[in-house]
Amino acid sequence: MAVRSRAGVSAATVGLVIFVLLTVVAAVAAILIYAQLAKSQERFAEKDESLARFVSTQEQSNREIQSLREAAGERGAATVVGALLAERSALRLRFSGDPSHTLTQISEALADTGAHPDDPALTAISSLRAQLQALTKERDDLRTGAESLREQITEKEEQIARLNQTHQDNVGSLSTEVQTIGKDVDVHFEATAKTLDEIETNYKTQLDTKRNDLRQSQAKIAELQGEIDELRDELDRLRGKFRSLGRVSAPDMTKLVDGRVVEIAHAENLVYIDLGRRDKIFLGMTFEVFDPTRGVVVDESGQQRGKASIEVVDVAETSATCRVVRETLGRPVLADDLVSNIAYDQNMVFKFVVHGDFDLDYDGRTSITDRQRVETLIEEWGGVVLDELTLDTDFLVVGVAPPPARALSPDEEINPIDLAAQVQAHNKWREYQQVGEQARDMTIPVLNQNRFLVLIGYFVR
Repeated sequence: MAVRSRAGVSAATVGLVIFVLLTVVAAVAAILIYAQLAKSQERFAEKDESLARFVSTQEQSNREIQSLREAAGERGAATVVGALLAERSALRLRFSGDPSHTLTQISEALADTGAHPDDPALTAISSLRAQLQALTKERDDLRTGAESLREQITEKEEQIARLNQTHQDNVGSLSTEVQTIGKDVDVHFEATAKTLDEIETNYKTQLDTKRNDLRQSQAKIAELQGEIDELRDELDRLRGKFRSLGRVSAPDMTKLVDGRVVEIAHAENLVYIDLGRRDKIFLGMTFEVFDPTRGVVVDESGQQRGKASIEVVDVAETSATCRVVRETLGRPVLADDLVSNIAYDQNMVFKFVVHGDFDLDYDGRTSITDRQRVETLIEEWGGVVLDELTLDTDFLVVGVAPPPARALSPDEEINPIDLAAQVQAHNKWREYQQVGEQARDMTIPVLNQNRFLVLIGYFVR
């Protein structure tokens, strides 16, 4: 009995121990599950708070949000916010052309166009389009008016040409009649004094008549010239107004840089540039050297030259050796200085029109040889010389400006040779002015002799 009793106690004790252990395990598990549940609830609360920053519960049930959710699914977007961002970027791109622009930047851009800050963008665009149409119509009207003025000027010039021809014919006729009358006087001089008086009277009468006709023709020319000057002034006014409507000027290609100085050899008076045989450089080419902080700067008179002029004396594949042929005192050539030649470009072929007479040695006398020298320099350095201005002309190079013709006085004795010289001088001056005006109308840069020579680094050998 004693043995059986100890066995029953042991089983009860074991059961009790197991029960206590299970209770402890269950308590620990409950604590862990509760702790995990608390953390999950805390994370859910944080998620709800984070979601509320983007969209509230009330807004989630909004019809527009639901429509965006459906649209996001159709477009393949992951979230409604992604769909909203995509739509916002599309709107920004549509309005400003840059999806990164903000609403403030877009509003400032619209304000810069003159639109009212409170006006919708479509209203501002419609207003700007109406203004553009009005300006376009005004520009077309100005073009029509300018063309009409050109036709009037052409008509007046033709009238002057006809009058000039009439003058020449009158002068020739007058000379022939004077010779005829002189012969008649010689033949009949000894015959009778009465005949001589009649001939002298007839000669004076005819001479006075011709002189009066010539004076009237000159007055008519002066009147027509005045009308032409008025028409030119009106044409210039219309041109100025046309340019003020937004005509785009051609870029100043005279400021293009061709290369740089990479090394200096002061002892040998040599410099090395980063242009070589592969860049179409050859012996004898000249360049003007400019300070890199100022760039290529030359005034219209050509007096403000670069700091030096250099001439190529040796050519390698990727570089060239140049001799310094002119240098400004106190401004030596340095590494990284710019080199430029207006007639040369390694990638482009510039087209030039050369007009007028040139004086390359500045002795006060122009010559056809100097003009041919300018054309030869352009062609040797890769440029093309055209006979007349076209839409693809890059530069107009003009020589020394001819002086205007001297106006003849109505009471002045007219010499046929002097009159012909005056007409020729006037036509030469007028052609020089017309070529310059045509180039400016076509926005073609105009280079006078001084500026052209500076920009190619020209020097008198």
